[in-house]
Amino acid sequence: MRHQKPTDVLKADHKTIKDIINILNTCAIMIKERKKIDPGILKEAVSLVNNFTHRYHRRKEESVLFKIMARKGSLTGLGLNNVATMINEHDEGAVYVRKLAALLKDSVNYKVFHKRTVLKNLHGYISLLSSHLMYEENVLYPVINKMLNRQEQQNVLKSFEAIEEEMANIGDADRYKNAIKNLERRLRD
Repeated sequence: MRHQKPTDVLKADHKTIKDIINILNTCAIMIKERKKIDPGILKEAVSLVNNFTHRYHRRKEESVLFKIMARKGSLTGLGLNNVATMINEHDEGAVYVRKLAALLKDSVNYKVFHKRTVLKNLHGYISLLSSHLMYEENVLYPVINKMLNRQEQQNVLKSFEAIEEEMANIGDADRYKNAIKNLERRLRD
């Protein structure tokens, strides 16, 4: 990790997040097309996105990277969304995830789904997160790479490592890859 930039670490996280989004999107399509879907798959995908995206990845951005960016000054002068806007989008995404988790909490079988509300929240979350990730990767991260000097980048990486060690049970990449593959397989079956 020492030779990476902090944004490379975050982009690797984004790959996992995008894989989970693809599962959520497949679930949304199946629900919309009235195909049978195991509610457990959707529950697990929502749990994955909550743990990986909102507890693990978000912590790296908000408690480390965004704090440094805020100290370095506003990004709006560069024509970019400021840190507060990015955090607001994180919060908005977390609201969608909480709503989905609540809707699915007591679902024993497919018929219990509040399908319209589930779809509305799935589509809202997928849309928000897809555009958010695209913005970060294509606009914000390149600027961050230019704004942070080598020492600042190394300090951010060390902070990321500390978060990864502390949250190893949440952020274990192999565990998520296996869970994603399992959900993809179950969706195909």
